[in-house]
Amino acid sequence: MIYVDELEFAKPNGKKKYCHMFAPDVETLHAFAEIIGRKRCWFHKMRVPELSHYDLCNKFREIAIQNGAIQITSKEYVQKIRNK
Repeated sequence: MIYVDELEFAKPNGKKKYCHMFAPDVETLHAFAEIIGRKRCWFHKMRVPELSHYDLCNKFREIAIQNGAIQITSKEYVQKIRNK
Protein backbone atom coordinates (compact mmCIF):
# COMPACT_ATOMS: atom_id res chain seq x y z
CA MET A 1 0.00 0.00 0.00
CA ILE A 2 1.06 3.57 -0.70
CA TYR A 3 0.19 6.38 1.69
CA VAL A 4 0.22 10.18 1.44
CA ASP A 5 -0.05 12.51 4.42
CA GLU A 6 -1.41 16.06 4.62
CA LEU A 7 -0.01 19.05 2.76
CA GLU A 8 1.58 20.72 5.70
CA PHE A 9 5.17 21.77 5.25
CA ALA A 10 6.80 24.29 2.97
CA LYS A 11 10.27 24.23 1.46
CA PRO A 12 12.53 27.14 2.44
CA ASN A 13 11.13 29.40 -0.31
CA GLY A 14 7.69 28.89 1.27
CA LYS A 15 5.86 29.02 -2.07
CA LYS A 16 4.46 25.48 -2.15
CA LYS A 17 3.21 23.10 0.49
CA TYR A 18 4.36 19.51 0.37
CA CYS A 19 3.35 16.15 1.78
CA HIS A 20 5.13 12.82 2.14
CA MET A 21 4.46 9.68 0.16
CA PHE A 22 5.31 6.51 2.14
CA ALA A 23 5.07 2.75 1.80
CA PRO A 24 6.06 -0.10 4.12
CA ASP A 25 8.08 -1.59 1.25
CA VAL A 26 10.60 0.71 -0.42
CA GLU A 27 10.59 -1.12 -3.77
CA THR A 28 6.81 -0.74 -3.97
CA LEU A 29 7.26 2.95 -3.20
CA HIS A 30 9.82 3.38 -5.99
CA ALA A 31 7.60 1.57 -8.50
CA PHE A 32 4.61 3.75 -7.59
CA ALA A 33 6.73 6.92 -7.73
CA GLU A 34 7.76 6.03 -11.27
CA ILE A 35 4.11 5.49 -12.26
CA ILE A 36 3.17 8.99 -11.08
CA GLY A 37 6.23 10.65 -12.63
CA ARG A 38 8.61 11.08 -9.69
CA LYS A 39 12.33 10.51 -10.17
CA ARG A 40 14.21 8.17 -7.84
CA CYS A 41 16.75 10.92 -7.14
CA TRP A 42 13.95 12.74 -5.24
CA PHE A 43 13.68 9.87 -2.75
CA HIS A 44 14.54 10.68 0.88
CA LYS A 45 16.26 7.66 2.43
CA MET A 46 15.85 7.58 6.21
CA ARG A 47 17.62 5.51 8.89
CA VAL A 48 14.36 3.66 9.50
CA PRO A 49 13.54 2.31 6.02
CA GLU A 50 9.78 2.51 6.57
CA LEU A 51 10.11 6.28 7.09
CA SER A 52 11.83 6.80 3.75
CA HIS A 53 9.63 8.88 1.47
CA TYR A 54 9.11 11.16 -1.49
CA ASP A 55 7.97 14.76 -1.04
CA LEU A 56 4.96 15.62 -3.20
CA CYS A 57 3.43 18.97 -4.06
CA ASN A 58 -0.36 19.19 -4.31
CA LYS A 59 -0.41 18.29 -8.02
CA PHE A 60 1.45 15.01 -7.47
CA ARG A 61 -0.40 14.28 -4.24
CA GLU A 62 -3.65 14.36 -6.24
CA ILE A 63 -2.13 12.16 -8.95
CA ALA A 64 -1.00 9.67 -6.28
CA ILE A 65 -4.49 9.57 -4.77
CA GLN A 66 -6.06 9.09 -8.22
CA ASN A 67 -3.71 6.13 -8.69
CA GLY A 68 -4.69 4.49 -5.41
CA ALA A 69 -2.61 6.10 -2.67
CA ILE A 70 -4.37 6.21 0.68
CA GLN A 71 -4.67 9.49 2.59
CA ILE A 72 -3.36 9.16 6.14
CA THR A 73 -1.81 11.45 8.76
CA SER A 74 1.91 11.20 9.47
CA LYS A 75 1.08 10.12 13.03
CA GLU A 76 -1.18 7.34 11.74
CA TYR A 77 1.56 6.10 9.44
CA VAL A 78 4.20 5.99 12.20
CA GLN A 79 1.70 4.18 14.43
CA LYS A 80 1.02 1.66 11.63
CA ILE A 81 4.70 0.77 11.16
CA ARG A 82 5.29 0.55 14.92
CA ASN A 83 2.42 -1.95 15.25
CA LYS A 84 3.48 -4.29 12.45
